[in-house]
Amino acid sequence: MGRRDYAIFMMLAKLGLRAAEVATLTLDDIDWRSGEMLIRERIQFAAYAMKQ
Repeated sequence: MGRRDYAIFMMLAKLGLRAAEVATLTLDDIDWRSGEMLIRERIQFAAYAMKQ
């Protein structure tokens, strides 16, 4: 399994994101300094903390 596939799997499994939410992510949606990412949903935006 490659790094990209592993990262996608972890977002699905550990963060509980839906496939459509992961598919719409871009690098600009990730704030590396604060450890958060912006998840675009149909109706609203939600920020998730990336914790290990």
